[in-house]
Amino acid sequence: MVLTGKTKSDLALDLRRVFVWSSARAGAADNARAKKLERAREDLERLGRGLSGRYYRTEKHVTDRIAVIAKHR
Repeated sequence: MVLTGKTKSDLALDLRRVFVWSSARAGAADNARAKKLERAREDLERLGRGLSGRYYRTEKHVTDRIAVIAKHR
């Protein structure tokens, strides 16, 4: 990668890139993903128990709630 300055008189620098993979971060990401999926599963189970109840009377209510779960979980 070549990094140049703003003016023509600035020197061009040849740089190398280093990509670092961290097993600790990968493990943390896996744990966070598992927690997120578990919360989404619990939300969907709760939604299933509440069908035709007070809050989810119509198909539109259910569809809207599923969209919220999918977006935030």
